[in-house]
Amino acid sequence: MKTLYIHGSSDHYGSAKILLDILRIPGNTENAIVVLPHDGVLVEDIKAMGIPVYIMNLGVLRRKYMTPWGIVGRVYLWFSAINKLKQLIATQNIARVYVNSSNVIVGPALKQKNQTELVWHLHEIVQQPSLLKNFLAYLIGKADKIIAVSKATQTFWGNAINNKQVHLLYNGMDFSKYTYVSSEKTNMIPNASPTETWVGMIGRVQPWKGQHYFLDIIEAYLMQNPSDISTQFIIAGDAYPGYEKLAIELALTIERTGLHKRVTYLGYRSDIPQLLSALDVLVLPSTSPDPLPTVVLEAMSAGKPVLATAQGGALEMVVDQETGRFMPIENAKQAAAILAELLHDKERLKEMGTAGRIRVEKEFSAAAFASNWSKLC
Repeated sequence: MKTLYIHGSSDHYGSAKILLDILRIPGNTENAIVVLPHDGVLVEDIKAMGIPVYIMNLGVLRRKYMTPWGIVGRVYLWFSAINKLKQLIATQNIARVYVNSSNVIVGPALKQKNQTELVWHLHEIVQQPSLLKNFLAYLIGKADKIIAVSKATQTFWGNAINNKQVHLLYNGMDFSKYTYVSSEKTNMIPNASPTETWVGMIGRVQPWKGQHYFLDIIEAYLMQNPSDISTQFIIAGDAYPGYEKLAIELALTIERTGLHKRVTYLGYRSDIPQLLSALDVLVLPSTSPDPLPTVVLEAMSAGKPVLATAQGGALEMVVDQETGRFMPIENAKQAAAILAELLHDKERLKEMGTAGRIRVEKEFSAAAFASNWSKLC
């Protein structure tokens, strides 16, 4: 079935990687056309697969546009995008529209006007503001098929859409990218010591992802463990285009608080397997439910234990005391104590990493993902 795939960014973060996995499934590559909102690394990846890519301003919906003038601007872009997409659907004989995010909302208009099948793949849990949640729920309910990346996401949107069926499809991992990957710490950061312990966070810089909570945890850890002079903390990831000030604020906070001697902010990285190989522990400090953070699966694939806030999809991925630990939200002192307990036993860290690798191979394989996708679509 010839399918138009619509995605709300052009980066290499979680949902973008899942889009690439879907496009690689046999039968999908030959029948795909992709629309992205702007140029970026994802464009080149998709073109390398021989798939046509169209750049089109989709009026991607983000919280910063939830103002009267912001909405007016979005509405103009939505109508413009809908007209262009309708023309593309007609000229390319598109039979199905697949939307890979809740922040791209033009899908229902395409379905109603062109009688195409609409598949909506949900990677987000949008709790606030309630007006936005209800608006999205109304639109998502128009889809012919709704897919969620975790049980947490499935339950949330199922309730929001008045219990319309939402299918569960766990993301899958290509383990080969994380197998036999070796990375010296000095390759990541000049003058780093090979014997340092690295605790890292990888993710988009946005308030709910918890970069600032991670800094609070680090401060508490350093106060609780003054004799630890070998643990270093790594933060990787940049902000969405237009939100660059969040990354600048993060870097300034690290400098202003004096944490720059122990915290390194790397910004965007394309070498995530190598970075994970250099880490000893991955921290997921999200302060709002993270539906199914791909970076957790990546860390488990790399054989690394995960310390995550106890919410969202992490509860379905991490097994407490077996593949990592859970920590509280907004209690940096307690979270720091849990981190210290983890770092105290390096042999236990290795055991947790091995258990994580076994779990992700069993529950989140690329083969299972492709098979389950084919059953749904």
